[in-house]
Amino acid sequence: MATRHSTEESSPPLPGSRRKARRKLFEILFALYFKPQEEPLSYARSWLGRPAEPGDREDGLEHYRFDQDNLNFILRLIEQVSRNQQALDRIVANYSAHWRLERVGVTERIILRIAIMELVEGEVDPKVVISEAVNLAKVYGEEESHRFVNGILGKIYDELDQVRELFWEMGGSL
Repeated sequence: MATRHSTEESSPPLPGSRRKARRKLFEILFALYFKPQEEPLSYARSWLGRPAEPGDREDGLEHYRFDQDNLNFILRLIEQVSRNQQALDRIVANYSAHWRLERVGVTERIILRIAIMELVEGEVDPKVVISEAVNLAKVYGEEESHRFVNGILGKIYDELDQVRELFWEMGGSL
């Protein structure tokens, strides 16, 4: 597991595979939102290992085989986002001016949780994290979701050191 100030380098993922891993991560967290009784890591492992079912999306994502690095990425973030949901939601609430958290859609909230967790973790370039979150919002969100996600993450990026400190003060952990 990564530490707060990790400098470990990992081998680069296969081209495009990290984006697919983020999409799978989003899909699992979205499903978990509607199944709060499920244990997140067990549920994620069952999703990652399940066979294709009738009605699965035809973009190949559900059938995509992840290398160990991307599997670890998905499982690590499932665990971190689930464990730190309260702190992540408070950060979203702090940076979504004029929007109560309850008004932020489930899709956008989950995308923001993932991105904020990655920004706090600090292992991926913040601009890449924001770009990937905006991409997720374009794929899964409403028509204007990507603008909302980009706006919130832009504010967070501008104050990233303060956001990281706020995360730790709220009891967040990696």
